Amino acid sequence: MKIFIPFFFLLVLAACNNAPATSRPSGANYEDMIAFVDEEDPKTQPILKFDYTSYDYGVVQEGDTLKISFPFTNEGKKDLYILDTKTSCGCTVPYFTKEAIAPGKKGKIDIAFDTERKKKIQKKEIKVYSNTYKRESILTLSGYVNPK
Repeated sequence: MKIFIPFFFLLVLAACNNAPATSRPSGANYEDMIAFVDEEDPKTQPILKFDYTSYDYGVVQEGDTLKISFPFTNEGKKDLYILDTKTSCGCTVPYFTKEAIAPGKKGKIDIAFDTERKKKIQKKEIKVYSNTYKRESILTLSGYVNPK
């Protein structure tokens, strides 16, 4: 019995797939939508070019909800898709189209920032994930919130 247990663990380890993890997403619709940039020349990929990546909203009153747009252009040679966004705070909510942005066309990411219970200097970060060669872009909002 003592010989069987180590043999069993060796068998389990040998059966594991130790292949390196891939960055490719799963799911047919997702794969159809994305150009796998890790296998292609970056010069042929979509290029996400924001008009600006940081926005200073100045001084606002606590309780205000700000609406800010970050316009962008696809300066690449393939359709651009905004795949996802992540924010540094639940008070910051991004809205973006899930449709393709053709080469040369414009789009935007709208941000709603709720200043309720936010005071003084604020800086919020929005990470934008796309099917570009550089998969992640970072947008920032900053300013000062006057307490009530």
